[in-house]
Amino acid sequence: MTGASGSFDSDALLRSIAGPDDVKRLSDAEVHELCCQIRRTLLRYGHLHGGHIGSNLGMVEATVALHRVFDSPRDRIVFDVSHQSYVHKMLTGRAAAYLDADRFGEVTGFTNPGESEHDQFVLGHTGTSISLACGLAKTRDMEGEASGIGNVVAIIGDGSLSSGVAFEGLNNAAEQGGNLIVIVNDNEMSIAGDFGGMYGPLARLRASDGTAQPNLFEAFGFEYRYVGRGNDVDALTAAFREVKDIDHPVVVHIHTLKGAGYPDCGCGRGCGCGRDAGLSVPSERSDDASQEGCGMHGANREGRGMPGANREGRGIHGAIERDDSSCRNAAPESSASDAGVRPACNVSHTEPWHSDHCNLSDHDPHEGQCEASHWQNPDAALGRPDDPRKHYGKLAMAALELRFANEPGLVVISPATPGSNGITHEFRERAGAHYVDTGITESHAVVFAAGIARAGGTPVVATTASFFQRAYDQFFQEMSLNRSRVTVLDFLGGLSGSDNTHSGAYDVTMFANIPGVTMLAPTSQADFLADLAWATMPDGHDDGARKPDDWPCLSATEGRDIADAHDGIGGNAFAHDHAGEQKRSEQTRSCEGASAGCGGLVAPPDGPVVIRVPGEPILAAERDASLLPLTGGRPAPQVDSGDTATADDVDCDSPRPSRPSRPSGNPSDALSIGQMSDPLAWRVTHAGSRVAIIGLGNTYPLAERTAAALMRDRSVAAGGCRTDAGEDTVSGYGPSGTSLNVTVIDPRQCSSLDVAALESLREDHELVVTLEDGQLEGGWGEKVTAYYANHRIDGARTPRVLNFGADKEFTDRVSLADLNERYGLTVTHLAKVIRAALV
Repeated sequence: MTGASGSFDSDALLRSIAGPDDVKRLSDAEVHELCCQIRRTLLRYGHLHGGHIGSNLGMVEATVALHRVFDSPRDRIVFDVSHQSYVHKMLTGRAAAYLDADRFGEVTGFTNPGESEHDQFVLGHTGTSISLACGLAKTRDMEGEASGIGNVVAIIGDGSLSSGVAFEGLNNAAEQGGNLIVIVNDNEMSIAGDFGGMYGPLARLRASDGTAQPNLFEAFGFEYRYVGRGNDVDALTAAFREVKDIDHPVVVHIHTLKGAGYPDCGCGRGCGCGRDAGLSVPSERSDDASQEGCGMHGANREGRGMPGANREGRGIHGAIERDDSSCRNAAPESSASDAGVRPACNVSHTEPWHSDHCNLSDHDPHEGQCEASHWQNPDAALGRPDDPRKHYGKLAMAALELRFANEPGLVVISPATPGSNGITHEFRERAGAHYVDTGITESHAVVFAAGIARAGGTPVVATTASFFQRAYDQFFQEMSLNRSRVTVLDFLGGLSGSDNTHSGAYDVTMFANIPGVTMLAPTSQADFLADLAWATMPDGHDDGARKPDDWPCLSATEGRDIADAHDGIGGNAFAHDHAGEQKRSEQTRSCEGASAGCGGLVAPPDGPVVIRVPGEPILAAERDASLLPLTGGRPAPQVDSGDTATADDVDCDSPRPSRPSRPSGNPSDALSIGQMSDPLAWRVTHAGSRVAIIGLGNTYPLAERTAAALMRDRSVAAGGCRTDAGEDTVSGYGPSGTSLNVTVIDPRQCSSLDVAALESLREDHELVVTLEDGQLEGGWGEKVTAYYANHRIDGARTPRVLNFGADKEFTDRVSLADLNERYGLTVTHLAKVIRAALV
């Protein structure tokens, strides 16, 4: 039951905790009750707000024990990734932010020193806690008491230990010596399953109660302790007291249950935890199981670890199945601890992906090895269509899957983030060896891909933009310097409402400025699939596709039938080097003597290609064609040299479905290699004069809407599109005034300039406007400004250029709408500035 404020009626003990000292004053029985209340709070918070609930459910007892034993903030506690810090925040004065719905937004999902002195760092990426702890300990050891630092504790796990930087930290810590406590949270999971050779030895340590050899931590020079009952607050408290104030590095390896408190795996042993949280939940969560304690699943306090702890390695990778013997043999409900943890059954999976078959955020989360427990969407978001990452990711995987049978070297690589990017369990199972989860190892994933490419394979590396920052050096060295044919799927690039650790606003400044990297920014699913086909185009291999030398140019007529056949003004892509010389891109082949509609069909790229996966503005426009008022989502009229396509060319009487002339969302309908146009040539979607708006990637729909607003009066005066009510279909986007016929361009890529297109604007355009949804400084638009500034021609006009994009700053959970307002990326603001610039 909940009170009028939406808070628990049974959370009094948790509400009384103002800081760690309050935890230390509790009796043993009260500590168990506190764990129970925290778990219920997390479950309710997940339903109402969402977040990284599963890993925090598994860390309830460990975090309570930490604050019973250690003296934060003098004792420094560093949470790796810090997505497991929700309980820590509750115990350090921030419980109301998880208890009261109207205060949910007061805290971030990660540690943040701006919130509390108990938080050491702003963190959101993996593997760095041990290195950070080494730094804190080094200063303590050098400065002594003056440092104000006592014990230094690093908490790592939930897959983070697989990161290379974690092993660098282990290597340094043992050599450095002194007090440094590393707590390894071994929950047998990562973001998805846990992968890598290190997990076999960990399983053997679990099975042997910590005695098995080899012991990788001892091999590094650490003392090693094992706690099999990782969800037993008493056992953990005793273990932490034993290592407090230790004078040398030690690893405390604890075995926890991810999602302890979620429903079971569907074997019929429901826990009723939803009822305890005061929520209405599906019937599978509220069967007639005993309500002893909190009604949560987890480790058996009376046993040594959890069911599945006696696993000898991973078992055999064979049929896709779940071993239900643990469900049948699980301890009875009466074995639950008074903190609400029962024996788990959703463990010991023998199928290759080391978890049940739930996809991230697509299913109700379960305890144990369940990918859906890593990130829980709030109930209010259930049933919504796929977000852009999943939508376009699923399309990409489906398109690639069609080629697996004929291309044995085609490999999809995910550094532990498959589910959020549309790489579903079902795809992974069908892909078999064509899919590799490297663990949370972005640097390795990129280098691994470069090795595959060198051997003649076709690697596709997929993860989010902010995670790719961790592989910056590898993009330069192994990928670009070696001209490796690696395809990178860059998810969540651009502005979003993400927190400050996961923003993708810096991806263009990173990728597009690396020599030799081609970065594409498709503006539709058809363009996206065509770009993917080009980037992964076999390089002269006879795999059923036409070889590069055999690809004919499309005729002008054929070009008009294929959305990508028109390549903008001039029909050719050019690159412009730093010396200001124009040269035809080495990645394109001209169609000598062909008609203007040819578009310069291309050979495979000769180096790495980054594809910026379309974001929410593009997907919204594909789902609602009114967001593209000039083209209606259809291919724009063909623009050849000497032609002028205007608003009058837009057919007002025909419906505006989402790009019907382009390939459908079915990947099997994607453009064939022989139909591709030059992917580096800019596309003119509407030709006008005086003003040209060039909208990169996610800002392209904004370019169309802004142009429509500026042309509103002209469209009506020229007998343009009107509704039955007599209103102009492109009205309402900005102030009326002097009519304009605005050129709109989709540049399609941001790693080179289409000089022919830029030069074609010189005569008839006095203003060029660039739009991008990333950091403006060092970004793409400034290159257009620099081109015109450095290429003034006597007697010819040099257009003025206005650049719009994001400031160089970190943003934290600011909505996309608010960011667009902040940076002037709105129709109203753009139309106002453009009109003022023309006065």
